Amino acid sequence: MGSPRAGIEGLPATCQCWTRSPADCRPRDRHPSSRPHRPRPLPLLLEAACFSSCGTSERSRTLPSSLALSPASQLLFPDCSLPFFILCLGGAHPRGCIAAPLPMAASSAFVFAAAGATRPCPSRASAVGSRSAWAGALSPPRHFARVPALAPRLPADLPPAPPRQQLPPPPTMATPTPPTPTPVTVETGGDPAGWTTLRDGGVTSAAGFAAAATTAGLKASGTPDMAVILVTTAEPATAAAVLTQSVVRAAPVDLCAAHLTEAGGVARAVVVNSGQANACTGADGEADAAAMAAAVATAAACAPSQVLVASTGVIGKRVDMAKYEAAVPGLVGAATANGGATAARAILTTDLVEKTACVTGTIGGKTVTVGGMAKGSGMIHPNMATMLGFVTTDAAVEPAVWAAMVSAAADASFNAITVDGDTSTNDSLVGLASGAAGNVAITDGASADGQSLAAALTVVCVRLAKAIARDGEGATVLLEVSVTGASTDADARAVARAVAGSSLTKAAVYGRDPNWGRIAAAAGRAGVPFDQTRLGVSLGGVPLMVGGTPVPYDETAVSGYMAAAAASTAYLGQGGEDTVRLDVALGGGPGAGVAWGCDLTYKYVEINAEYTT
Repeated sequence: MGSPRAGIEGLPATCQCWTRSPADCRPRDRHPSSRPHRPRPLPLLLEAACFSSCGTSERSRTLPSSLALSPASQLLFPDCSLPFFILCLGGAHPRGCIAAPLPMAASSAFVFAAAGATRPCPSRASAVGSRSAWAGALSPPRHFARVPALAPRLPADLPPAPPRQQLPPPPTMATPTPPTPTPVTVETGGDPAGWTTLRDGGVTSAAGFAAAATTAGLKASGTPDMAVILVTTAEPATAAAVLTQSVVRAAPVDLCAAHLTEAGGVARAVVVNSGQANACTGADGEADAAAMAAAVATAAACAPSQVLVASTGVIGKRVDMAKYEAAVPGLVGAATANGGATAARAILTTDLVEKTACVTGTIGGKTVTVGGMAKGSGMIHPNMATMLGFVTTDAAVEPAVWAAMVSAAADASFNAITVDGDTSTNDSLVGLASGAAGNVAITDGASADGQSLAAALTVVCVRLAKAIARDGEGATVLLEVSVTGASTDADARAVARAVAGSSLTKAAVYGRDPNWGRIAAAAGRAGVPFDQTRLGVSLGGVPLMVGGTPVPYDETAVSGYMAAAAASTAYLGQGGEDTVRLDVALGGGPGAGVAWGCDLTYKYVEINAEYTT
């Protein structure tokens, strides 16, 4: 295709516009992007247009008024299929004018030429960044086409404008149909020694616990929005929690911390509402959280300090206390040992599936069960997302030992996931140990029984955390990043989380683009020192970078590996069929770590752009 400027004689030789050939696009006039030149589709939005300068002459003259075009016509450069308009940048602008594509949507646009222009056109920067600026530039008679020095000479007969056409939407990748929102028992990863997965198990599988859910009317959707977990043993359960480290904390988070201290590390109940986060709600929100605990305490016949509260939903929204308090008696009265599945459903917000996990084993000759439920899909980047997790066990364990186990399990699981890099105001992981199994209480976390229980707890938390990452808003795959060769495990986890949280890496995975440079760049900004000449990157087991330099690989095969993961129907399958695995080697250190995330899709933007509207 010939140069688009061929149709107007008099434009300076430096005038360049949107072209489809490198020969027609000088390097200094190309789009600011560093990507290789390639044909570009006509933009649908004005601010998406690509602009290029047409000269630097200080002298300019106005086009004769006879060049003003009617609404039914457009200025079309011969040999170029794209319509263009010329727009002055103002006499004070260092550039003379710009030539830019005229979007098809602007059917009533004119190219104006008249004498006596007094108002400067929008600057290049403002024009690119503002749709309203372009709208103003196209409205008569405020702005006028200008060209440097020589008066342009148009051909005698302008070719007719092409008919308006409806451009197709930007290409999108098909998002697999989300799984049916039914209970999902996560089985990813092997069972710890001496433990087996209990299918369909959950937060009430361990002895000494009951749960229930109800619809109080807190959600506009009319779906279940309140859940309660009750301790049914004679004595309250040993309790521990890992709470968000965000400075902006929801009222229920602060209440939980205070109640755990006041009650001496024991609890009788946990109540959860979804729909309102009760975060950033001031003193009224704090009073609401206290009233929520008090209402459950009355119904459960326990002290308010033995009730822990969790909320999830829209930040800045208070809970409708009239509806909440009216629902509490029936909710507490309905709690049963089979209520775990309904409770897991009631705590969801934008989640597509419920998340439960459970293992059972033997400690001290007694059968012990560890189970749990969680919710989370967006605002997932825990620092302990909106993320809530609840794990229970019937093992007997001393409070200090249990607290240490819960904290360590959180570091290996919930603190190793990310969906969007945003830490929630409400992140909470609560662990309850009823002691109903009858084992001798574990007083030493380093003992064989202590290590066995800790391993089971960690596996349950990891499975719940991976379920959250896989259910990330709009996600099509689970992303697993394994890092080896770091100086410490903490360093390895930091690098893994940086890669899993990289928006560029996540977008590349969604595009099935094996862009290893983004992985290497994310590893380098993690704040962990390493020798880049020893850096290695693999995707799906295929080396892309070895010893700090790229190596040949089959790009089509690697892209196909990611596409196959997205197309898999084995949601969180034990074989990892819907998982994209990235491996990063930093050197020869002993540190290793894993983090989980998901791809970044158009759907994520849609969900969060319209979250409250």
